[in-house]
Amino acid sequence: MSKDSPANDDDAGGQNNSGEMKSSVLDSYSDAALVVRGDMTVAAANDKGQVLKALLDQGEIGEIPKMIAEAGASMQVGTGSVVLSGSKGDIYMDLTVVPLAAAGGETDTTYMVLSHDNTMERNLRSALVESRQRYKDLVEVSSDFSWEVNEDGTFSFVSPGGVLGFTPEQLIDHRPQDFVLNAEDYNPLLFLSDRNERNVEIWMRTSRGNSACVVGSSRPLTDNNGKWMGARGICRDITLEREREAALRSAREREQLLNRIVKSIRDEVSPLNMLNNAAATTSQALGASGCHIYRNDAEEGLVLAAEYGELVEPEEAQKYLKELNVDSSTVSVVAEPWRVLVTPTNYRQQLNGAICIWKPLDDNDWDANYFILLGDVANQIGIANEQSANHERIVNLSRTDGMTGLLNRRAFFEDELPRRFTRLEQDGQGAALFYLDMDNFKLVNDIHGHQRG
Repeated sequence: MSKDSPANDDDAGGQNNSGEMKSSVLDSYSDAALVVRGDMTVAAANDKGQVLKALLDQGEIGEIPKMIAEAGASMQVGTGSVVLSGSKGDIYMDLTVVPLAAAGGETDTTYMVLSHDNTMERNLRSALVESRQRYKDLVEVSSDFSWEVNEDGTFSFVSPGGVLGFTPEQLIDHRPQDFVLNAEDYNPLLFLSDRNERNVEIWMRTSRGNSACVVGSSRPLTDNNGKWMGARGICRDITLEREREAALRSAREREQLLNRIVKSIRDEVSPLNMLNNAAATTSQALGASGCHIYRNDAEEGLVLAAEYGELVEPEEAQKYLKELNVDSSTVSVVAEPWRVLVTPTNYRQQLNGAICIWKPLDDNDWDANYFILLGDVANQIGIANEQSANHERIVNLSRTDGMTGLLNRRAFFEDELPRRFTRLEQDGQGAALFYLDMDNFKLVNDIHGHQRG
């Protein structure tokens, strides 16, 4: 058949139409596309397919020949994926191989290879999965807890670790008000707020019934019409922080009060005034109705050395005073109508006195701060008691004869006699002074000794 026959014209037209269709598909495809012959040579490629063509020509994409062979054997569309190495990392591509029937004049089947670069999608998906896992891990290991409340005002989600000893199952489907102390005092309540809340402190109940301070932030959930549909947020238990702050604040207050008491003691020279000031300042600083300071006398035991306030001796306290020793601690006693604190004062591991303070029974009970502060005061009073005792010993040594214990000449003639004369004058009474001189008494001293004399 000649080239000019109608049959040849039809074959030529079919080839042209087939080539135009392939060219149209290649040009309109948004990613890399190739037309590959059965012998793996590239018949055509669009602009983005030039790189893929070069790699295929160099034999660096072994998956494409395999997919073409499978598609050619089954004459069905084949799919697969390939990973290519790039300068900025791996490139992930999905491949589709479409067998094309041989057109007029073609002896072999050709194949349309369509690729889709899903590197960005894959990386975004991996980043999303990693981000979700990171968030999940942080939520689970964090001391903070996240939560969500639905439109019914009940918990619909709580961190897996639970809250304040409660498991998520114990909280979900329950109202937040059931776990908040004095929930009616919060307006609005953090968990039910219709506005953004930030760093709000609330007091909640733990699973053991204790109080816990929690700080939290939340934001409301609304539908497209702005209707409140719940809230979600995050909270943190700051009870230990608040307890540390309270302990530090109490320590500072105790330090200030103790400095005030110590100053009142040091500002006095007279031991008697020193203890009286200590009794007054201690009673005022601790909000007590009265204060007694005792000294330990070698013969009489504890004797009252200073007093302040309502001078009512709580009888019940006397029993504890008699039982005090160097190892005793501060004791709280209820002695109608008083609340009493009794504590010993020591000096160099020796009991040398005691402090007793009291207040009305209808006042609040003594808390730990009172015990600590009174113990600190007792340490200072112990020193003051010792100074007072030393002062009396020094005065006694300066006024008496060391052998007889009688007043010496200076104390008798310069202190004692003028004082007694003044009292007699005030009382309008008379008196007599006897002066005895014993002859030869020296013999007694010489024979029997001065101590016997």
